[in-house]
Amino acid sequence: MTAARRSHARRPSRAELLLLERNALRRRVRGEDFELFYGKFRGKKRRIERRPHSSEVTDADARWKTHGWVPIGDSFRRESQSGEFESSNYSVPHSNDKKITMTEESTPKWKGKAMAELPATDPQLTWEVLEDFCNVHKWLPIETCYHVEGLSGQPGLVRYCASTVEEEGVGDDAEKTTTIKWAKEKLLEIDPVQRCLTYEVGENNLGFKSYVATIKVFPMNQDGSKIEWSFVSDPVQGWSFQDLNSLIESYLEFMVKKIELACNTN
Repeated sequence: MTAARRSHARRPSRAELLLLERNALRRRVRGEDFELFYGKFRGKKRRIERRPHSSEVTDADARWKTHGWVPIGDSFRRESQSGEFESSNYSVPHSNDKKITMTEESTPKWKGKAMAELPATDPQLTWEVLEDFCNVHKWLPIETCYHVEGLSGQPGLVRYCASTVEEEGVGDDAEKTTTIKWAKEKLLEIDPVQRCLTYEVGENNLGFKSYVATIKVFPMNQDGSKIEWSFVSDPVQGWSFQDLNSLIESYLEFMVKKIELACNTN
């Protein structure tokens, strides 16, 4: 009886198989994308450009679609040169996967700039002060600065800067403590013609992870000069951007007064 039934069983036609395949695929792909995906799946020679429904896409979509992979059901496939599809073993993420936007935010950098004018100081004299990289303690409110390594006036020159800072103790009767705050700073670029230099903060106990500053000297009017001090820094723990920006402004103001005093004395 079983054999008789099996002998009379009709194999589905190609059209019926395609219909079954189409219905199965429709259940696995969103409706408005079905026609595009089905055409690609059947090997039709046309370019498929799937537009996401919003500005959000899954991490998998963003990464795999870039390389020509098209999501078919629960996997990604792409068309080879022969017109057939290569299959990947990467699964489509479920709806509860983490979403990312096309402009994923990262920790912002701090960017600041301070400027000061020296109306009666020749730009070359101003530049000679800044060019003396390992003697910056003469012009800034720090206690010491000295050469560590590298050639004077050349990229790679490293200086050590330090100051002693008093810190309040914990509690009403606690005594103040003194701490040496220090940093090693490396000269990255220097251009005597354009009168500018760039340096970065390396090892330090100030909390800097990344800090790069550029100092430029510009001529102003006939006999004057102007200093521009710009910086890009990672956020510093325990500081605000305004704290750092105010520190640079105060340093520059102090420097300008020292330079003007030295030039007037001479």
